[in-house]
Amino acid sequence: MTYTRMLRRLLPLLALALSGRALGQTYFNQQHPLEPAGYVGGSAVLPTDSGYVVVGFGTAGSPYARHLVVAYFDALGQPVRHRLFAHRAGPDLYGCQSGPLQRLPDGGFAMAGSVGLTGTVSHGQLWRFAPGGDTLWTRTYPPTDSGLFVRLAQHTRVPADGGFALIGDQRRPPRTREATDLLLIRTDRAGRERWRRRFRQPGHEYHLGWQVVAAPDGGFVLCAYSAPTTAVPLGRPFNGDGLVIKTDSVGQEQWRYTFATPFFDAAAAAVCLPGGGYLIGGQWGAHYLPPTNSACRALLVRLDAQGRELWRRTYGPARFGAETRGLYLLADGTAVLAGVTTDPPARPGTLAVVASAVRVCAATGDSLWRRTYRYFSGPNTQHYLRDFAPTPDGGFVGTGFIHLAPPDVGPQSVWPYKTDAKGYVEAGGAPPPAVACAPLGVAPATEPEAGRVAVWPNPSATGRFTLRAPAGAAYTVLDATGRRVAAGRLRGPETELDLSGLPAGVYALRLTGPDGRSLTRRIVRQ
Repeated sequence: MTYTRMLRRLLPLLALALSGRALGQTYFNQQHPLEPAGYVGGSAVLPTDSGYVVVGFGTAGSPYARHLVVAYFDALGQPVRHRLFAHRAGPDLYGCQSGPLQRLPDGGFAMAGSVGLTGTVSHGQLWRFAPGGDTLWTRTYPPTDSGLFVRLAQHTRVPADGGFALIGDQRRPPRTREATDLLLIRTDRAGRERWRRRFRQPGHEYHLGWQVVAAPDGGFVLCAYSAPTTAVPLGRPFNGDGLVIKTDSVGQEQWRYTFATPFFDAAAAAVCLPGGGYLIGGQWGAHYLPPTNSACRALLVRLDAQGRELWRRTYGPARFGAETRGLYLLADGTAVLAGVTTDPPARPGTLAVVASAVRVCAATGDSLWRRTYRYFSGPNTQHYLRDFAPTPDGGFVGTGFIHLAPPDVGPQSVWPYKTDAKGYVEAGGAPPPAVACAPLGVAPATEPEAGRVAVWPNPSATGRFTLRAPAGAAYTVLDATGRRVAAGRLRGPETELDLSGLPAGVYALRLTGPDGRSLTRRIVRQ
């Protein structure tokens, strides 16, 4: 074989190997300081052809002066370059907490956030970046009606014309009030404002916008949080509620949906399903934690195209401080919820926050796995996840920031980590010695003993079934589309299930015992 022929055969293999490295098929769990920024952290991450770009915040000079940080990392998670940006009106970017980055057709990306002109006045802002991280332009959106501030949390690109829709909130006058409205701003492709709309939940004074997505019909889905007031007397729970609003293409409301529990809830993210309808991710208040808090679980809700609830699922243990930060729909139809949870305190007065990700089945909401992630092992250090994005190799990349507490020591740094398709972090790059890269997690619950569960007659010509299962078990019945058609709790060792009012067909019966273990049975209504 000649040298030329051998080289021709090796070139495709070499290209494949290089492309695999470029796609980030390596795994790491790292922390990097970014000079001259002091306190620094990641807010959003996006895979690139050669690694990852992280956008976040950092301080330089005054400890209260936050700057925008754009940092590039290679496929091994090692920093390549970074830049700091400040607002031209002053050195500070107060509250520079941004939503996910969005890739644009030219290879660049855009991000919405807020800039602080003073400690009490802020404007919304949209950044448009070139592929290399330079800013092409920025647009600022000041408050109207003499409000003090506009805070923008996230944006989405509008496919119809290449413009943007931005969600946030704006304070209402007078300036002494803490009341805010939910805010939606629509721009053209250059970021120039076309219109803005404000929304309120009846009886609620405080509104916080989380995410906006473009709907297939040209409208928008807004995910938010609202509360009657920000001042809660001791001894009473903080009763915030998750809020989802669907609008048409010009921002006129079509329907709204709320979680409606007596404790703290929030709608954080949404995805549009290919067959119609929506998945909503958020947190659900499970019970009251004195003096004013709620213990929350991760939440996933399936809505139809008209905003009617088909089913809802909650995941993980109820914890104070648990929240959802992102929701992604994968090519195989499964969804990924990402956020934070808390570990039980190591001692009174301590709180260990850990980044978490829950992968669930989009069709039924059944949990496939749950993982938690740390960089430091100390019981009091807090790990905050802010973004968790799918990567081209089928894995995920996450970023956030870490609040250090003794016995852990080190600089406040940006925290990138890369997992495989099952959410496991493998040793890669050059993690510090004695730092465990394998995540903590929980084992999946096993099914109840099969002999203690029975359903008869099955099939049923009348639509009436008898269930035998452990006392106190909860049941849910889903139709072929995943819509919840019946639910309840077993009153004794045997309970009659009446589905006579439903059409003939195949249904899924899900039973969950008092210990959290569950199973699913197929039942047939003839």
